Amino acid sequence: MKTKLLYGIAVGAAMSVAGLATAQNNTFPANGNVGIGTLNPNAELDINGNVLVGGLGQQGFGANDYFEVVVDGNGLLHAGPPTDLIPGEFNPGNPGNPGDDNGGGIIINPGGGGDPLAKPCGYNVTAWDDRGPNPNAIFLSCGFDRLGIGADDPLSAFHVKGTDGRITIEENPGDIWEIHGTSNAFAVKDADDGTYRMWIKNSNGYMGLGTNAPAERLHVEGNVRIRTNSFTQNGRLFTQGPSTSLNQWTRGVVSNNLKWNESTNMWDVNTSNFSDFSAMRFENGGVIGFYTRLSTGSPYSISNNNLTQYRIMTLRQDNVTIGTDRIVGGAHTDYRLSVDGKVVAQEIVVTLDNWADYVFADDYQLQPLTEVAAFIEANNHLPAIPSEAEVAENGVEMGEMFKLQMQKIEELTLYIIEQNKAIEQIKAENEAIKAMLNQQK
Repeated sequence: MKTKLLYGIAVGAAMSVAGLATAQNNTFPANGNVGIGTLNPNAELDINGNVLVGGLGQQGFGANDYFEVVVDGNGLLHAGPPTDLIPGEFNPGNPGNPGDDNGGGIIINPGGGGDPLAKPCGYNVTAWDDRGPNPNAIFLSCGFDRLGIGADDPLSAFHVKGTDGRITIEENPGDIWEIHGTSNAFAVKDADDGTYRMWIKNSNGYMGLGTNAPAERLHVEGNVRIRTNSFTQNGRLFTQGPSTSLNQWTRGVVSNNLKWNESTNMWDVNTSNFSDFSAMRFENGGVIGFYTRLSTGSPYSISNNNLTQYRIMTLRQDNVTIGTDRIVGGAHTDYRLSVDGKVVAQEIVVTLDNWADYVFADDYQLQPLTEVAAFIEANNHLPAIPSEAEVAENGVEMGEMFKLQMQKIEELTLYIIEQNKAIEQIKAENEAIKAMLNQQK
C-alpha cells in the first residue's frame, strides 16, 4: 500500500503541475523558485492552495482514486482522501462512512496555531480512519529528542501510551515478540505461542520468568544457571534477609516447600500433596544449617524453635555437626566433626604424631608385673587406660586409644619375651641337672 501511495502521489503531482502550467497565478521560471497559486514563491516549490493527487489508474490506483494535502488557516497540514472522492471537498472533520476503505488521513500540527490539539512546542500527528480520530497518534518534541506514540507529552525518548500500549518486535516472519504494559503488570510475551516470558506485577514488584503469576520477588518456572565468563571468579548467588523477626535467626534461606510467614512468625509448609521440605538456612554467627522432613500428608506451620529438630547438619567456622546443632559429648569443644548417631564407613584413616614404638626404646621403663597386678587390683583397669566412668563422660579418642592399645600390646610382647628368656634358662638348667644325674649312675 505504501509503494502504491507514493507512486500515485508522484504521478498525480506531475499531472497536476502540468495542467497548471498556463495559469496566470503560477510561475515557472527557467531558474529560481517555482510558484503554484502564487507569483512570488518563497521557496524552491511554493504552493498556495490545496494539492490533489490522482492515481490515474497506475499501480493499483483507480482513475477516481485521489489523495489531497491541505494547509488550513491554523497552519495545520492535512493529508488524506477527499470526502466522497469529490475533488476540492476535503473535510478532515469527517472521517468518512463506516466501512469506507478510502476514509482516513492525518493532521500534522507543528505547534501553536490555536488548534486544541496543539502543544506549546513539538509536532503532533493526528490520525483518523473509519473508527474516528486518534488525537495523539504521534508526537515529536521540538528538540527531536522525545517521540510519543499515543502520548502528547512523552516522558522519555520513546513513550507508548494507550489501551493497547504494546511494542511489537518482528525479526523474521513467525518470530515475533511483544513488550507491553497492562493495568497490573509489565510483560514480555512470545507472540508466536502466546507465552509470557517475563512478568513484573505493579502491586508488589514481583517478577516472574516463565510465569505470569509470580509468588515471590523472583519466581522462576524452570531451571536456573549462574555462571560468569571471567576466569578469575565463579558465578554467585547472594542472599540477605531483612531486619524482621526472621532475622533474629536467619540471614537468608534457600528452601523447597518451606516459607517464612512474617505475619505469624512461623514457617509454613503449604503443599498438601508434597508436605515434605528441605532447606539451607544462613544463620547468625556465620552458621549454615541444613533441614529436612518427610511428608506429613497435609499443610502445617512450625515455629522456629521446633524447626531445629529437623536440622540434619550444621556448618560453622570451626566444625561440622551432623544430626545435631551442637558438639556431641559435652567436654569436646574443639572438634571439626561431631555426629549424633552411628557412622558407617569402609575405611577410616587416623594420623598421629606419636606412636607407641617408644616401648621398645632401651630407656623405656617396663612396669613390673607385680605392680601391674597391684594397680589392677586397686582400680579395675590397666594402667594408662581410661576407666569406664571416664569413657562414659568423655568418650574414647580413637587415635589415642589405638596408641594406648598398641602400647599395651608391645608391653605384653616384652613381658612374653622376658618370660620366654626365663623359661629357656630354666630349660637349660634342667638339661644340665639331667646330665649330672646320668653321670652318677
